Amino acid sequence: ILDVSLESVSKEVEKEEGKRKNPVSVTQKNVIKDNASILEQYFLALLLQSQNEKELLLLVQKLFENVPLPTPSLEKLFLHLKEYCALHDKFDHKSFVSTLAEELVPVFDTCFLYPIQEFSEEGIKKELLIVAKDLQVRSIKNALQNISREIVALEKDGKENEAEEKKTQYVFLTKLL
Repeated sequence: ILDVSLESVSKEVEKEEGKRKNPVSVTQKNVIKDNASILEQYFLALLLQSQNEKELLLLVQKLFENVPLPTPSLEKLFLHLKEYCALHDKFDHKSFVSTLAEELVPVFDTCFLYPIQEFSEEGIKKELLIVAKDLQVRSIKNALQNISREIVALEKDGKENEAEEKKTQYVFLTKLL
């Protein structure tokens, strides 16, 4: 026999029922955002885990000249990787990590330890190009959506000159698709 009052059991049951009534719902937008983030991590993992980081970076960096990666921390890591490769002839992971800001080290660790299959050199180039192009299209579409919202807001506020500048950006990005 337990030495617990009926009131305490009732209160605990009510708490549990309250938790179940308000389930956490996952929206489609969150799932898409997570998928995009996973794709970005995979992209950087392919770069960081390859044997020819610098060569592969030169192969894909043109795709992201005008469009940033959607996740800011991954974009910062990618930019830092480009800067590092421009300054150094050979890529050294330890040296690269030592140049990163403290907040980017966990991001690097996640990408560097991201599980990927083993590829031949030609295979990793093909995979990286496929992922990079997919990521570029996603990034452009995301940027176009943001610019569209900005144009509508600017036109509502009567800022026609700024809206025209945004429309020019919009046209430029659509040509990249």
